[in-house]
Amino acid sequence: MSYYPKFFETTMPKPAVPMSGLIAHTMSDRVQVIFYEIPEGSAAGEHVNCDEWGVVIKGEVSVTMEGETRTYGAGESFFIPDGVPHSLVNHPGVVGITVFDDPERFPVNRD
Repeated sequence: MSYYPKFFETTMPKPAVPMSGLIAHTMSDRVQVIFYEIPEGSAAGEHVNCDEWGVVIKGEVSVTMEGETRTYGAGESFFIPDGVPHSLVNHPGVVGITVFDDPERFPVNRD
């Protein structure tokens, strides 16, 4: 059973985020908002992108920037500035929302 309501599944397209086990829905206009859950957990190696803000709803996300790793839990948010190299670990069972300052950060599957 998904954390998010059924209408997310039926009305919102899926982003093509290359992350194993990701269940996600997206909205984009001036930014791209991704509502996600990762039952088994996953990781994204070091990369750079536009400004990124995220909030953890359930579980934990570890973000490494500039050699420092910080783990965020439910109710906590993080910000990764444009162009800053970073990596992420989504611990098993994480549910969250991430906003990218680029409406085309990830391609969208509209099927």
